[in-house]
Amino acid sequence: MPVSVWVVAFLALWVVVGFGTWRVIRRERRDPSSYPRTAQCEMDRWRAMSTADQARRDAEELAKADAAESAAAVMAELYRRP
Repeated sequence: MPVSVWVVAFLALWVVVGFGTWRVIRRERRDPSSYPRTAQCEMDRWRAMSTADQARRDAEELAKADAAESAAAVMAELYRRP
Protein backbone atom coordinates (compact mmCIF):
# COMPACT_ATOMS: atom_id res chain seq x y z
CA MET A 1 0.00 0.00 0.00
CA PRO A 2 1.19 3.50 -0.72
CA VAL A 3 2.47 5.64 2.12
CA SER A 4 -0.37 8.14 1.71
CA VAL A 5 -2.93 5.44 2.64
CA TRP A 6 -1.05 4.72 5.86
CA VAL A 7 -0.87 8.43 6.66
CA VAL A 8 -4.61 8.86 6.10
CA ALA A 9 -5.35 5.76 8.21
CA PHE A 10 -3.10 7.05 10.98
CA LEU A 11 -4.75 10.48 10.93
CA ALA A 12 -8.21 8.88 10.93
CA LEU A 13 -7.20 6.82 13.94
CA TRP A 14 -6.08 9.96 15.77
CA VAL A 15 -9.39 11.66 14.95
CA VAL A 16 -11.34 8.69 16.36
CA VAL A 17 -9.17 8.61 19.51
CA GLY A 18 -9.56 12.37 19.96
CA PHE A 19 -13.33 12.19 19.56
CA GLY A 20 -13.58 9.30 22.03
CA THR A 21 -11.44 11.15 24.58
CA TRP A 22 -13.55 14.27 24.19
CA ARG A 23 -16.76 12.27 24.77
CA VAL A 24 -15.38 10.56 27.88
CA ILE A 25 -14.18 13.85 29.37
CA ARG A 26 -17.50 15.52 28.59
CA ARG A 27 -19.48 12.67 30.21
CA GLU A 28 -17.19 12.67 33.26
CA ARG A 29 -17.66 16.41 33.75
CA ARG A 30 -21.43 16.05 33.45
CA ASP A 31 -21.72 12.99 35.72
CA PRO A 32 -18.50 12.42 37.71
CA SER A 33 -17.81 8.79 38.54
CA SER A 34 -16.06 9.73 41.79
CA TYR A 35 -18.99 11.83 43.06
CA PRO A 36 -21.10 8.90 44.40
CA ARG A 37 -18.43 8.15 46.99
CA THR A 38 -18.50 11.57 48.60
CA ALA A 39 -20.50 12.67 51.62
CA GLN A 40 -22.14 15.42 49.58
CA CYS A 41 -23.61 12.84 47.23
CA GLU A 42 -25.05 10.88 50.15
CA MET A 43 -26.71 14.05 51.46
CA ASP A 44 -28.12 14.81 48.00
CA ARG A 45 -29.56 11.30 47.79
CA TRP A 46 -30.98 11.61 51.31
CA ARG A 47 -32.68 14.91 50.52
CA ALA A 48 -34.11 13.47 47.31
CA MET A 49 -35.84 10.64 49.24
CA SER A 50 -39.37 10.94 50.52
CA THR A 51 -39.82 11.06 54.29
CA ALA A 52 -41.31 7.56 54.21
CA ASP A 53 -38.20 6.24 52.44
CA GLN A 54 -35.98 8.07 54.92
CA ALA A 55 -37.86 6.50 57.84
CA ARG A 56 -37.62 3.04 56.26
CA ARG A 57 -33.89 3.44 55.70
CA ASP A 58 -33.41 4.67 59.27
CA ALA A 59 -35.27 1.63 60.58
CA GLU A 60 -33.13 -0.70 58.44
CA GLU A 61 -29.90 0.90 59.67
CA LEU A 62 -31.04 0.74 63.29
CA ALA A 63 -31.95 -2.94 62.85
CA LYS A 64 -28.49 -3.62 61.39
CA ALA A 65 -26.84 -1.80 64.31
CA ASP A 66 -28.92 -3.74 66.85
CA ALA A 67 -28.06 -7.04 65.16
CA ALA A 68 -24.35 -6.16 65.16
CA GLU A 69 -24.51 -5.15 68.82
CA SER A 70 -26.27 -8.41 69.73
CA ALA A 71 -23.73 -10.46 67.78
CA ALA A 72 -20.87 -8.62 69.50
CA ALA A 73 -22.40 -9.29 72.92
CA VAL A 74 -22.80 -12.99 72.12
CA MET A 75 -19.21 -13.23 70.89
CA ALA A 76 -17.95 -11.40 73.97
CA GLU A 77 -19.85 -13.83 76.19
CA LEU A 78 -18.47 -16.82 74.30
CA TYR A 79 -14.89 -15.60 74.60
CA ARG A 80 -15.35 -14.71 78.26
CA ARG A 81 -16.12 -18.32 79.20
CA PRO A 82 -13.14 -20.52 80.13
